Amino acid sequence: MGPGTQGFACGLAAPRWLAPLLLDLALGPGARGQSPSPAEPQVRFRVVDVFVDSVNRPLAAYQLVFEAHGSDVKIVGVEGGESDAFREPPHHDPRAIQKERVILAAFHTGASLALPKGRTRVATIHVQVQGATEPDYEVRLVTAATVKARKIQATVHAEERKTP
Repeated sequence: MGPGTQGFACGLAAPRWLAPLLLDLALGPGARGQSPSPAEPQVRFRVVDVFVDSVNRPLAAYQLVFEAHGSDVKIVGVEGGESDAFREPPHHDPRAIQKERVILAAFHTGASLALPKGRTRVATIHVQVQGATEPDYEVRLVTAATVKARKIQATVHAEERKTP
């Protein structure tokens, strides 16, 4: 082996700086007594469920605006809801989720028997939070409709999912 290299079990030589780098990648910087810099802001991820309550009417369509307020808050993902009618992610601008505001919309043209009634989770939104400030969520229903596109009264709210 030449100077500045260490032997591997397979007989290949590698530079001396590679072993500590591989250890850091495999176990993290704390494995060698290093800790993350206190100047680095803490990054956390949150899951927010969005519910529409159509009371006793079948929910066939909705449009809503979701906003996440706080310092350094970004929407990083959107998933569909719990009922079969809204299982697919709602329509949205994928570039908009890189900011703190997104417009979501979905519709289902199937039979009214397949549509949810009452309170149903229509979407799940993933949020990245950087820093110590806790985010605040705002959701506003633009419209809701039942079968044959008849507009209905409904309410909407967002609820951060509690992690165990």
